[in-house]
Amino acid sequence: MTSGAVIRGAQARATARLVPWLLLGSALASASCGYRPLHAAAPEGEALAVVVTRTLVTPVSAADEVAAGVRDALAESSLLRPGGDYPRVEVEVLRIDQESDGIAGEGQKPLARGLRVGVVARALVRAREGDPAVRDTGDLRAFTVIGAETASGMPATLDFERGVHAAAREAGKKLGARLVGHPAVSE
Repeated sequence: MTSGAVIRGAQARATARLVPWLLLGSALASASCGYRPLHAAAPEGEALAVVVTRTLVTPVSAADEVAAGVRDALAESSLLRPGGDYPRVEVEVLRIDQESDGIAGEGQKPLARGLRVGVVARALVRAREGDPAVRDTGDLRAFTVIGAETASGMPATLDFERGVHAAAREAGKKLGARLVGHPAVSE
């Protein structure tokens, strides 16, 4: 056996002895690193109650739909609990937007072929009453499009309230997703 082979054999044995220690050290270091999600919904992953604290829109039932959407998203992550005490998510419904979605010429007047309905809302997480918000989603908007329904000989009508409820539920789901740390884009 040459001296080079002896040296390589000694290096291999030394490396083999170090591998378990390196694995143990990295396991201990990663277990105690203190990692937690940057945008966690609540401190220590506590379950949250959901309440509506401010509604600036009509129909007021839109606020209930936003809260239901937030509850759906929190329930998917096992972060929902019943009640209204703290820690909790405080939902604010700020605005309803509407704009025409396409124009059709009906006789003498232009007529919207559909309506885009959007709901703007935000959510805050508070750990205790009177405390500042732990998390704030910022304003978030979700849209839905309602088509014009025409009956024979009748003018087109739009089911505005149904569209508001659909957009509000979607806004709530986006708020909830943002609270649990998932990306949610405002439209």
